[in-house]
Amino acid sequence: SRYRTKFLVGLAVVFFTATCLLPKKFFGTISPAYSGAPGKVKTATDQTGSRDSSYAIVIDAGSTGSRIHIFRFLNVAGELELEFDEFDQLKPGLSSYADKPEDAAKSLKPLLDKALSTVPKSVSKSTPIMVGATAGLRLLPDGKADIILDHVRNYLEKYPFSFTKNDVKILSGQNEGAFSWLTLNYLLGNLGKPYDQ
Repeated sequence: SRYRTKFLVGLAVVFFTATCLLPKKFFGTISPAYSGAPGKVKTATDQTGSRDSSYAIVIDAGSTGSRIHIFRFLNVAGELELEFDEFDQLKPGLSSYADKPEDAAKSLKPLLDKALSTVPKSVSKSTPIMVGATAGLRLLPDGKADIILDHVRNYLEKYPFSFTKNDVKILSGQNEGAFSWLTLNYLLGNLGKPYDQ
């Protein structure tokens, strides 16, 4: 849906900012195991100075299917601008493989291959990827969701993208609410403004 796409743009901005744009001293609280340089590619220069192009990947593992958004951002004079969002999706969702966790992880292959062909090889190792699961996995019994996520993490190791264990997780209702707030303020242009504005 249109709302979900905007939500994911906001999520990607927050995720990308935390892993790529904030100083390393902040990584201890935001992304503890991240140790790569930002995945930046030089683009054309304009009057504001250099234009760096950066990538971030978000996989939305929903109850009915999985969707991938491959975001390309421009960092122009300190301002983060979304340049494009490459999108793909597949069915069924990870929760459909409750008793076959290895197959659940392998089901993401077409989406990950899409990312592999979209992100330039020169920056793939420093391009962050996040897998955020929602209601479908949240409802699985007997720790099956954790087993699936472990298999997803192991499968991601086959790809060059940068991630930590905490970047593959189930988003709680509280997380989704927080990201929705951030998305709204991002779309309104409020992020980064002084508190009195």
